[in-house]
Amino acid sequence: MAFVRKFEDSFATLSYGKIHYIKSNSDSKEPIKILFLHGLGGTVEVWTRLFARMPSSFELWAIDLPGHGKSDAPHIDYSVENNTEILREFIVSTGLEGFSLFGHSYGGWLSMIYAMRFDVKSLILESPAGMKEEHDSAIEDGTAQARRDIILKAAEEINMNKNYVIESYFDSDNSENWLEADKLSGIKVRTMILWGSKDTLLEPQFAKSLNKMINGSELHMIEGAGHVAHYTNADEIAGYVTAFCEKA
Repeated sequence: MAFVRKFEDSFATLSYGKIHYIKSNSDSKEPIKILFLHGLGGTVEVWTRLFARMPSSFELWAIDLPGHGKSDAPHIDYSVENNTEILREFIVSTGLEGFSLFGHSYGGWLSMIYAMRFDVKSLILESPAGMKEEHDSAIEDGTAQARRDIILKAAEEINMNKNYVIESYFDSDNSENWLEADKLSGIKVRTMILWGSKDTLLEPQFAKSLNKMINGSELHMIEGAGHVAHYTNADEIAGYVTAFCEKA
C-alpha cells in the first residue's frame, strides 16, 4: 500500500494563548523532523508546495506564528524576544525533540535567535531577516520607510488585516536582537542558507555576508527566484533540504 502523507491539525495552549500547528505523519520509525517558521503575514499554508515534495521519511511540523493564521492574536508586544519565548514554550509543550529548524524571512531571524540559545539538530535559513548590516543599509540609502510601508500593507492584507499585530512586529524594540558577527558566532550547529538570486525584499548581497558570519555554513543561491523560493522553486528547495538533513 502506497504511503499517504497526512497532517494532524492541532493547537497548543500556552501562557500566551493558543498556537496553531500542523504535523505530518512519516513512514519511518526514526523520522527526520523539521519545524518550519514562516515569514511576516504568512501561515502554515505557505509550505504546501514544498511539503508535497518532501520524502515520506520526514516528519514535517509548521506553526502559525503568534498573531498569524489560526493562532491567537492578543494585544501584546510581538517582539523577537517575546516570540522566541513563545516558540520555546511551544516546543517544550509539544515534546518536540531532535528536530531541525527551517526559517523563512522573519521566521529565519527567529530561528537564528532560537538556535543560539537552545538545542536544534541543524538550521536552514531562507532569505532570513534580522541582519543589522541589512537594516543599517536600508536606513543609509533611504529605502527603509518605503520598504516598511510596502511590506506592512502586504502583510496586513494576507494576515486578515490584524493591523496591530503586524505593526507590533515592525515597531517593537528589537535592538538587542539585531544580528551581527559576534552574535552569529554563537550558532554552532550545521547551517544551510538558501537565497533567491532575484530577491528584492532582502537583497542577495547579504547572503554572502551571512555565510561568512555563521562558521561552517553552506550557501545555495536559487537562480531566478525571489523572496519565496520555497513556493516558486519548491522542487529545488526540497532537494537541498532533503540532502542537507539526510547528511546530519
